[in-house]
Order: sequence, then C-alpha cells, then structure tokens
Amino acid sequence: MNDTICAGLVYMYPDGTMETITGSTSQVSILSSSLGCDSTVTTNIAIAPGPQTTVNDTICAGTNYTFPDGSNSVLNQSTQQSFVFSMAGSCDSTVVADVTVLAPESSIFDTVCPNTYYTYGDGTTELISNASAYSYIMPSSSGCDSSIHVYLEIFSVASPFVTQQSDSLFGNPSNQATYQWLDCNNGMQSIVGETDYIFQPSSDGDYAVIISDGNCSDTSTCFTFDTSSLPFESETGILLYPNPAESFIALKGLNGQALSVSIQDVSGKTISTHKVHGDKSEINIENLSPGCYFVCFSDFTFNPLAFIKE
Repeated sequence: MNDTICAGLVYMYPDGTMETITGSTSQVSILSSSLGCDSTVTTNIAIAPGPQTTVNDTICAGTNYTFPDGSNSVLNQSTQQSFVFSMAGSCDSTVVADVTVLAPESSIFDTVCPNTYYTYGDGTTELISNASAYSYIMPSSSGCDSSIHVYLEIFSVASPFVTQQSDSLFGNPSNQATYQWLDCNNGMQSIVGETDYIFQPSSDGDYAVIISDGNCSDTSTCFTFDTSSLPFESETGILLYPNPAESFIALKGLNGQALSVSIQDVSGKTISTHKVHGDKSEINIENLSPGCYFVCFSDFTFNPLAFIKE
C-alpha cells in the first residue's frame, strides 16, 4: 500500500506499530489470519511537500530588517534565509527570505595619461597630473545614496625632450614609441614624413616632437636648431656598423689614427670611454640598455655618430 503524509507526523502501520516519519520510507508488516494464512503488507510512505513561498526584498545597507519569523537583524550584505512554520491540520510551510542589500559605497580604479582631463560619474571634470583619489555621492532610484570612490593612476610616460647632435635632432629613443616632428615657427604644424626619432632639419629654426607610446602622447618643448655652431666635419668619413647593434659596434675608416672616443646617451651623459686605432676597431656594447647612443670623438673635427642598441 502507498500513503503520503506530512513530515514529522506519527504513522501507524497495518501491524499496529507506530513511527515518526521524517522522510520517505517503506515498511513490511506480517498480519496473522484466523484461518491460519498469514499475509504480508508492504507500506510505502512518501512525504507530502509543504507549501513554500519566497519573499524578495531590497533594502539599503545598515537597515534593521525583520525576517518572516519576527527576528530582526541589521544587514550590510545580501542574504537568503529559510524559515519553517508549523501549521495545524496540514504540512509545515517554508518561507524563503531573499534580501538584496544595496552597497553603500563602491570603488573605481582607472589609469589615465598625465595632464589629461578626466570626467567623474557626477559630471565633475578635473585635469589629472598625478595619481589622485576623488569621492562623490550618487543618488539611487531605490532611495539609497551610494558613495563612489575613484582612484586614478598615471601611465608611466617619459617626458619628451629633444637633443641635437651634429646636424640632427633626436627625440627620446624607445622601441615602442612613434614620433611626429613639428615646426614651431609654423603654428606647430606636422612636418610631412618626419616620423622617426631622428630628424635632420633642412633649415635652422625651432622644432618639437610628439612622442606616443601606445597609451599616451606628449609634446616636447620647442628646441632651437642652429647649424652655425656645428664643428668642422672632416672629409674623411668614418663608418659605424652594424646599426642597430646588439653586442658590438665597429668603426671603420680611422686611417690608422689612434683616438679616444666616448659613448654618450641622448642626455649627453658619458656611459663609457674607449681607445680606438687602426683601420677598424670594435667596441663591446652588450652591457648597454636598449636605446639611442652616440660615439663622440675627442678630436672634434669628427661629428658624433649615432647608433641604436637593441
């Protein structure tokens, strides 16, 4: 035989035994007959599902919330709790309280280029030059105002600058950067085709360079290019190779001269000094960081030679 009852009730089987039923079960009862024929009865008991309802609520953080069983709690995060209620004459009912708590504050992290304008969620616009933090209150349609905290970091970008070596101008060397040279005397107009870190002006004047590294762009100050102060250039050319170079550079065309040379970076800082002689000399550059460098001669009749260390 099959029967269905509420969980927690006491059930009497056909043989008179009783049991408190907490889950589905099966029981075999042996019944004796006056005729001497015993019979076997199998009782299959299933639990009747009680009624279940869900209460959905949305409240502000810090609110004292009353649950369906009458208990109270100050909530600062969302929760879901179940409550069982006994009902006379029927199965127990379950009430699920699903409470969403609106966070009182949140944080936003962002990274911007230096010296750019940033607009916050409240409409405020600010020029960002350094890492900064800003907070504002954002009203909510649910009636809960939220505090928003914005934390801004600055992309690491080297300030662009221009240096002159011989008849060329140089921007900050970088394997990841792109360049655009500008004519300061012509309204900062872009110079067509001049998109390398090295620029050889066709005339004296003031020039600047825009350097972009993929995230940000910045413009150098204008640099005055003046050829009147250039040193005399020997008619005997010196060849530097390979260029770019990884482990060494070679100087060819010294014509047997013994010279002192220094390797300088684009800021004019001397990195190392060397003695070169003969028709060909090699200089080890394995310890140099990638970038642009110059070989400068102690004999100023030779112009500096630029090379790239990869």
